[in-house]
Amino acid sequence: MPLMFSTTSTVAEAMGTKLHFPEDDAPWVETPIVATPVDVNKVKVVDPWRDGRLPVYLGAARHVLSTIGDNVFVGCIFAAPFTMASHLRGTDTLIRETYKNPGLVYELMLLAKASALNMIDAFVELGVVPVIVEPDHPWGVVNVRRDSNLQ
Repeated sequence: MPLMFSTTSTVAEAMGTKLHFPEDDAPWVETPIVATPVDVNKVKVVDPWRDGRLPVYLGAARHVLSTIGDNVFVGCIFAAPFTMASHLRGTDTLIRETYKNPGLVYELMLLAKASALNMIDAFVELGVVPVIVEPDHPWGVVNVRRDSNLQ
């Protein structure tokens, strides 16, 4: 199955995070949209058909699918909610806030989850396989029993 991938921060960028685009590397988070807890109000759930560079990603997926989709499944990779939330707030800050401000983490996770579900819907509508990755999740920090509201 061929997999399409841009960066794990593409959805967070569409939600308002600013990325840095170096000439010779993949983009990375330059300025998370949630600089302070009150900034969570600036975050919007994405519409993959309209926001940021997501329409380009969906267009590329449509093209790949129309070219080889009769022969193979086509998958599109994007970030799962914790990674998405880490790009909205900053990874180190978000991990600290799992202890210091779990309410903010919960709000960010709800926004990220809603955006992830919108991405899944868009991919399924196109006929591609959504592939969700979670490289930033601190499995040892977020305790599922303690933080059952994050499930």
